[in-house]
Amino acid sequence: MISFLTLLLPVYYLNNPLHLPPLPPCGSHLFCTPSYNYILGVLSITTCQAICLKDPQCKHYSYNYRVGSPHYRHCYLARECDYARQVVGDKQWLSGPRECVRE
Repeated sequence: MISFLTLLLPVYYLNNPLHLPPLPPCGSHLFCTPSYNYILGVLSITTCQAICLKDPQCKHYSYNYRVGSPHYRHCYLARECDYARQVVGDKQWLSGPRECVRE
């Protein structure tokens, strides 16, 4: 039998700012905008990045990991990135460039 606590633990974990998912390479906890396309039901940030890599137009991607968000598990693709849509205290996005190039 599954306990009530077992059901709530993933929700607490993903919504608690002390337990943020790790950033992708060269990534941030911001929403990359403007996007030109989005995909629903993407299971991970890694899958979102792979989708971006397969799309020649995609230069940046953003992924929403917060359970309860209307954008939960959505992967947004962008041709450019203006990190203007970050809301203070709103940690629900992971974004990164198509490929991480460190100098």
